[in-house]
Amino acid sequence: MRKFILIYIAILAVNYGFGQNNQQYYKIQPGQPIEEVLTNEVRFLYPEFKAGTVLFRNSSVGGSRLNYNFFHQELQFINGEDTLALDKGEDIRHVVIEKDTFYFREKQWIRHIASKNNVRLAEVKYLAFANVEKNGLYGQVMASTGVDAYMVTMANVSKRLDANQIVTFVMTQDFYFGDRLDNYMLANKKNIGNMFGNKCPGVEKFLESEKINYHSLSDIEKVFEFINRNVK
Repeated sequence: MRKFILIYIAILAVNYGFGQNNQQYYKIQPGQPIEEVLTNEVRFLYPEFKAGTVLFRNSSVGGSRLNYNFFHQELQFINGEDTLALDKGEDIRHVVIEKDTFYFREKQWIRHIASKNNVRLAEVKYLAFANVEKNGLYGQVMASTGVDAYMVTMANVSKRLDANQIVTFVMTQDFYFGDRLDNYMLANKKNIGNMFGNKCPGVEKFLESEKINYHSLSDIEKVFEFINRNVK
């Protein structure tokens, strides 16, 4: 199996409300090896690796036991006793694991979650930093002033933490809208306007009036339904 770099941390999971969605937050303290607390249920999309099919752009087909790792933001497969990342995503048309279909876009794997009237909706779910603090003298906790720390995903965590850092991270989602040809763009006001502005009158005003949170599933579902009701 993939060997985690031993970072000794303890992790406390807390539920917070975010819009109408509950996000899972984790606070990291010095203590335990990460693999003891970030269990398979937290790190992976599926509780176990499942039979999957890989369709390549040259029309060849492959298969393996696959799973999606939120920690590394990778599709992984079992090869003997090892867990390896599925690479060369640019050469892959899509990957199917049971009812889920994955596409490689913008150097990451996105998962299709809905389609209607030639409009597609997909997501990328991953573990990302929410806050960084540091233990000071006499046990005092000081907030970090490093802005870049908030932009690092859990795929980089072993490169960024030190013995005194206290890190809070969150399971979060980015959403993508696509067309019938499976061309996808990150869900934001500009991209949605470029993709659907001419086909769906009023979508830009709708986004502004509803104050859409582009990381909220419930808000994104509102946009998806609006486009499908009004698309020409």
